[in-house]
Amino acid sequence: MRSSNPVVAGLQRDIARERRLALVRYWEASPPSLIQGNTDDLGGFMAGQTSPAATLRRMQERAHDEWAAWRRDEA
Repeated sequence: MRSSNPVVAGLQRDIARERRLALVRYWEASPPSLIQGNTDDLGGFMAGQTSPAATLRRMQERAHDEWAAWRRDEA
């Protein structure tokens, strides 16, 4: 679809010419409570408060729960 806006038209040409790809960004494409919890867990790990195994286990448990809730809400 062609745009009459010269800025948008220029971006469209650049995207087509350079074969740019759309990338899904983690923060915008995931359940907010999953992102916040994982950010907190990673911060705790980097500060030496939790072990790698405990951090990964908590992140995996949260992912399981939050994605299940996300799918239920989307249905």
